[in-house]
Amino acid sequence: MPISFKTSCTWRRVHRFDEPTCGISPAETGRAVTKIRDLAWAIDLVVTEHDMDIVFGIADDITVLAQEAILAIGSPAVQQSSSPAVQQSSSHCRR
Repeated sequence: MPISFKTSCTWRRVHRFDEPTCGISPAETGRAVTKIRDLAWAIDLVVTEHDMDIVFGIADDITVLAQEAILAIGSPAVQQSSSPAVQQSSSHCRR
């Protein structure tokens, strides 16, 4: 469900996607990722995804969570070279 709120005298829309590419073919995944990237220019997105290749392909900022704890926050480049705990967490999520 879209959520709207007012900040700095402008309206921003935030959409949340939970595993948007789960259960679809590689071709459909590519189209979905393209659409998500296009959508991100107009609105803010929160995406929950376990396929780290997709996360690294669409995210500007990443927050890595494990067992309800924040392990790291930063850009995809920072996350790919981050702490061993983050690398171990993300390796469990690769398909």
